[in-house]
Parts: sequence; C-alpha cells; structure tokens
Amino acid sequence: MLPISRNVRIVTAVAVAGSLTVFLLRRYRRFINGGQFTEDVSAEGKIVVVTGANTGIGFETAKELNLRGAKVYMLCRHPLRAQTAREKMIKAGCDASRLIYIHCDLSSFKSVRECAVELIKRESHIDILINNAGIMIEIFKKTEDGHEIMWQTNYLGHFLLTELLLPIVENSKKGRIINVASINERLVSYRDFDLRYIDAPESSLISEVDIYYSRSKLANIMHARELSRRLRHRGINNVTVNSLHPGQFHTLNNFISLS
Repeated sequence: MLPISRNVRIVTAVAVAGSLTVFLLRRYRRFINGGQFTEDVSAEGKIVVVTGANTGIGFETAKELNLRGAKVYMLCRHPLRAQTAREKMIKAGCDASRLIYIHCDLSSFKSVRECAVELIKRESHIDILINNAGIMIEIFKKTEDGHEIMWQTNYLGHFLLTELLLPIVENSKKGRIINVASINERLVSYRDFDLRYIDAPESSLISEVDIYYSRSKLANIMHARELSRRLRHRGINNVTVNSLHPGQFHTLNNFISLS
C-alpha cells in the first residue's frame, strides 16, 4: 500500500474543513432565519388589517398575505413610506386592487379612532387583525395624549384599535387577532405595571429603552390572553387571539428617531 503524501493529507484536511464550515454556516443561517412558512395555504377572499405594514415584519406579512389572495389594509403613520412600500409589493407581484393604505398613527388616539371609523365604513367584517407596529427609541417622550410613547404606540394604540374593530372581527366566520410581541418581555415582570408611574421616567437597573419596550411587549401578551378569556366567557368561539415572538430580527430601523 503506497503511503499518502503530506500534500494530499493537507488538501484533504482543507477540503473537509471547508465542507464542514459551509455546512455549519448554512445551519446557522437557517437557525437565525427561524421557521419558514412554506405550506400552500390560500388566503383568497380574506380581509386582513396589518399595522406597520410599510417595513420589516409588517411589510413581509402584508406582501405574503396579498400574494396568497387576501385583501390587505396597510395601516401606517407615514404616507410616503407606505406608498413606497406598496409600490415595492406591487413590483413583487402583489395585486394593487387588494392593497389599500389607511393612515394610522398609533401614538395618537384620535388617529386610531379615525382609522377604525374608515375601516368600519369600508368593510362589514375583518378576518385577520395583525397588531404588528412597534417602535423602540432611546429617549423618553410623551404623546399628545400624555402617555410614554412606546407604551402608547406598542400597546395602548393597539388595544384601542382592537376594541374598536372587535365587533366586525366577530362578524368573520373565523376571526383572528394576532399581537406581535417579543421575547424581551422576560426583562420585566408584572411588578413593573404600576399604572401610577407607567408614564413617568424610569429609574431601573436595566436601561429605560429596555424596560419601556419590554413592558409594552409583555402588555401585548397579557392583552391577548385576557381578550381570549373574555371572548370565551361571552360565548364568542369564532375569534381566536394569539401573541407571538417573531424570532431574531435585525433592521437599520430598530431604533427610530421621532425628532
């Protein structure tokens, strides 16, 4: 048996190491991407409302549902950004006639109410309400309604929108309400929900941005659980309410300046 030369052993080792690296990188990328929905499920005829549909998770959700046949209402606070996002979706194959923008600034109760009135004028029922929009900013700021801005945008605005639209969600044969939450909710506890101080500057061992954002995400989860319980108590069985953690997600717009 001929001896294997040193060069052959080196080349073999490099090839094996390269293959292993590629394999691990692919597995890591798959892990970071999270689960991908690939089932051939149609949304034809569904009426869907998505907040924050102009970017990130909301953009991809609105686009995919439209591609699957749904009529999607894009609830966004920036008209130009919403229009740009809508044009991108249309270029990606979305049906423009089933992609409708309605202005909704969740940091303004007035805007949320006006948006709900418009939706109720347009539709007799909503099949899916996706409370997705959210902000994470590094400064303490209050809204025109007097609430800490992340608390109102991420939670209170969605709570009000859901309450106003609930009657027409109940009109759906199979209504769905989905609150996009976050695993960051683990950074806070129920003890952080003192409504006497929830709109005041926070003094905590963790950063203000973390506690404000995390508290709003925990509230999204609590809202979903309590609303689900109340619907069942009323005998409403055609509407389900869920919250979810969307997985690791990075974007240049994670920190949003409202200046």
